[in-house]
Amino acid sequence: MSRNVWTESENLALLAYAAVLLKVARTGGKVNKRECIRRLQAGPISNRTRGSIEAKMMNLSHAMVQAGDQPIPGYKPAGNFQRCLTAMHVSGQRDEAVYSELHTLIKL
Repeated sequence: MSRNVWTESENLALLAYAAVLLKVARTGGKVNKRECIRRLQAGPISNRTRGSIEAKMMNLSHAMVQAGDQPIPGYKPAGNFQRCLTAMHVSGQRDEAVYSELHTLIKL
């Protein structure tokens, strides 16, 4: 079985999504995760299924815990993550355009 490795641009989009979810957790707001994922699928992560994106978010949550941070709310940490996710998270990398778009979905 062939596995498609997640690209840097896909990872940056996920980091943007994670930043939105973390902001929601800090501010007490709400966001529709399904709509966020739909927008990711319509744009930078168009060749991934919802389940694949959610599984990758659990991997990113684990990478964040490995970096000494809190996991992403709603995504239980799961192993087998790309090691670059930890470094990308620690350095604050994310896709700013994706962050801006998904940020508009936050309801305070």
